[in-house]
Parts: sequence; structure tokens; C-alpha cells
Amino acid sequence: MTRAQSSQDRSDNLAETISLILPSSIQQPTPCDPRLHEMEWKLRIPQANDALDDLREGLRLRAYLYIDKDRFQRGQYHNTRSQGIIDRVQVKISAAVLKYRVARDALLSLSGILGKVGWEVEFPPLLDCDVKQLSGDDTESEGHRSLSWIWTHLSDKSQLNEERLQDVLRIEWCKSKSRADQWSEEVQLLLEEMRRVLQFFESMADKWDARAQGMCFIPKERAIDDGLAAYSAKQAALYRSLKAYCQRIWRFVPRFVQLGLSVEVVPPELAGTNDDDD
Repeated sequence: MTRAQSSQDRSDNLAETISLILPSSIQQPTPCDPRLHEMEWKLRIPQANDALDDLREGLRLRAYLYIDKDRFQRGQYHNTRSQGIIDRVQVKISAAVLKYRVARDALLSLSGILGKVGWEVEFPPLLDCDVKQLSGDDTESEGHRSLSWIWTHLSDKSQLNEERLQDVLRIEWCKSKSRADQWSEEVQLLLEEMRRVLQFFESMADKWDARAQGMCFIPKERAIDDGLAAYSAKQAALYRSLKAYCQRIWRFVPRFVQLGLSVEVVPPELAGTNDDDD
């Protein structure tokens, strides 16, 4: 118990787990070198700008993914995969929102100490209603649709151009291509495994047939020999029935693969099963 507690204490004292208290987090009566306040101010300005850049980039990418999902993705399989990608982009958007709000809170705290004014114009409060794509919210009517301030307050390095969006889309395309190649390989492995399963069943049936035919019948033990032969025949029939069953339920798989997984092909005997009954 003592050793475990000591190990926990050491992990708590690791440098990467220690909270870094910056000047903006220090209470007002506590003395602090003004130069540190100025340094943090210079740190928080680009941090807020970077957060807004990440937010805009994520919103543009999410808007494109929604368009792709609505226009080109068909079927539960493809829609689920597309939604998974959108969810990952949404996590990045939420992280950018949090990053900006933390940076702005620090600027708000430092501005009173340093006497900074006018910065609120460049970095307004980021409300949930401000986090929307460039074209606005689809739930808003044309007469009431407004452009969020995040698209008008651009830093020097932020440029609302097609080239930046294309870079993001290329990255996502490479990731999607990698996943597609991986799943294509999985399909080929699955087909090979299915072939080997059928071959295994047939080879086991042949082995049991050979055992039944290769027995040396002893007149005094005829009953035992007959039982062994019957058991061997039963095992051979069992493996052949397993092979026939697999061939029957897998008969649509080659067509499924040729269609590029674009449709769901379910054997009639399995159409009524429900995995949720477990």
C-alpha cells in the first residue's frame, strides 16, 4: 500500500502534470513582476488568433463534410462512417472554442493590470450562437440570416480563400484514402478466410471418410467396429453440413464485394434476425 501510494505521489509530481500558473491566474493583491504580465499579454494575443483560425478552418471543413454526406453518401454504412468523421471535426471545433475563451479570459484579466484598452473590439466574447459556418445557420430565414463576427475579424495570417480550404480537404482525403485501402485489404483477407473455412470443412470430412474406410474389422469386435464406422460417417456428414451452411449464407458475399459495398445484401434466412435481441 505504501509503495503504491509512493508511486502515485511520484506521478503527481511529474513536470507535465503540474499546473502552470500564469500571471493572469494570480489574485490581484499578490505581487507579480509587470514584465511577466506583458509577456503573457504578448502570448495570449496570438493564442486567441490561432484559436479563431482553427475554429474557422474546422467550420469550413464541417460544412463541406455535411454537403458531401447529403449529396453522395447512401446507406447506413456510409452515413455512419461520414458521421464519425464529422464528429471528430466537431471535437476540434469545440477545442478551438475553449482555447479562444481561455485566451480571452486571460486578456480580460491582464487588461486591467496593464491598462490595455480597445482590445475587446478585436476579440469579442465568443458565444455559442457565434460558432456557425460562413453561410450562416440553415435554420435562419434569408431576411434574418447574419454573418458571425468570427468571419470578419481576421488576423494578418488568416485569409478566407479557397486554397486554405483545399489544403484541409486534401488532408481529409488522404486520411479517407488510407482508411479505404485498409478496409479493402480487410475484405480480401475476409474472402480468403472464407475460402479456407470451406476447404477446412471439406478436408475434415475427407479425413473422417478415410478413417471409416481404413478400419480393420475384427470379427470378435464387430459391434465396436460398426460403432466407429458410424461415428466417422456422422462426423464426415457434420463437416459437410457445416460447409453447405456456410456456402448458403455466404452465397451473396461475392456480389456484395463486386458492388463495392454500395448495397446491403442479406440472405433471406438471416433477414429476420436482430442483433439487438442479445
